Amino acid sequence: MPKPISDEITGLSISRQRRYQLRKRRDRKCIRCGQDAVNQGYFCETHRQIHNVLSRELRRKRFDSKQRVHDSESYGFPFSSGRLLCDRANSYLEMGREESSPVAASKHFRVALVIGFSALEAYLRSVTDQFEVCFQEQTAPLDERIEYLFRELSTEPLDQNGNAWKEFKLALKLRDQFERPRIRSRIDISAVERALESIWSLLNTFHADIYGSRWA
Repeated sequence: MPKPISDEITGLSISRQRRYQLRKRRDRKCIRCGQDAVNQGYFCETHRQIHNVLSRELRRKRFDSKQRVHDSESYGFPFSSGRLLCDRANSYLEMGREESSPVAASKHFRVALVIGFSALEAYLRSVTDQFEVCFQEQTAPLDERIEYLFRELSTEPLDQNGNAWKEFKLALKLRDQFERPRIRSRIDISAVERALESIWSLLNTFHADIYGSRWA
């Protein structure tokens, strides 16, 4: 049995989780995973990016924002960060599976969906920066930007009548539904699984057409 911790935080009237966070913060570690924190902050680089994305989406939901500022940092994470976000999305999906409460499970599924789309946004931004592709409309919808990039960069045309693209359009509708603050609906695991699978499939197809290899 581990020896009880006795320090300046032990006697505080707070939860055990908060004690853990304060100790990690004191030691300049990530309060989520215990890795070294960056910029004297609360998170490691991976969780800093995830927190950045989630905070952005929560603000958009709170203020019912329709516009997206694609020049902001959270839309411009590099390829490796996109992959980390993919892993994190799958982690939240697993946590949702393990929840016995439908409400709690739905919250995990929502986060998984947000992170999945953030991985896609990060990838598209890195591609446009690398190939210096400019959109006429910086706030163009996500599906229109993907169609444009396929036309400009891909060796194969985007099959807009195929099941893969139809599944992705359904995923977009699911995301848009949860961005409307007045709608309080639950989502089930099958809907999120299909949405995330459509995102990973699209990324793999696009990456293979441009670079000749799988994205993940």
